[in-house]
Amino acid sequence: MFKTHNYALATYKKGGVYTGFIADEKDTNKIIYGAKYYKKAFLSKTYDMMPKDMPQECMFTNANFLVVDKHVVDEIGQLSIEYKHGGADWDYGMRALKAGFPVLTTYGICGVSVNDHILYEHESEKVLKMNLKDRRAYLNKPQREYHDAFVFFKRFDYPKYIMMKIAYFLNLYMPRLFYKLQSIRP
Repeated sequence: MFKTHNYALATYKKGGVYTGFIADEKDTNKIIYGAKYYKKAFLSKTYDMMPKDMPQECMFTNANFLVVDKHVVDEIGQLSIEYKHGGADWDYGMRALKAGFPVLTTYGICGVSVNDHILYEHESEKVLKMNLKDRRAYLNKPQREYHDAFVFFKRFDYPKYIMMKIAYFLNLYMPRLFYKLQSIRP
């Protein structure tokens, strides 16, 4: 983190927001938390970034390992309290960028953690077996992040917000169609 901070000072003449990569403790080649790049388009998409031998500009930060320069906090404040579980860190990176601060990854991996993410295939099997009441409860859990995605995309990409609302509706009321459409998405 200090090397990244020094890089920001030398390159951008100011401090910024720095996100560290976290690898799976069982497979350190697999990044489970880190940075993302976001491409706005009709079917906008996030791209996972991988560690390199120097900091990289990114758009979405991950607060599992995040350092923020005091000047950033002084100008844009703390993480937003509108989010329940995830999204405040993405929001923070985007707000910092908008305010003209560098948002960077670290040079490499900063730590390891247990990978507790459910595989997409297992999640779809699980959701398809649920009745409507259980599916609603599952999809509205803070970890599912629909609420947080709604807040984030309404703020930064309104067309994607509309798409997320449609996706939520389909996942709740027509999950088979939702997962079929997900499987053909580029």
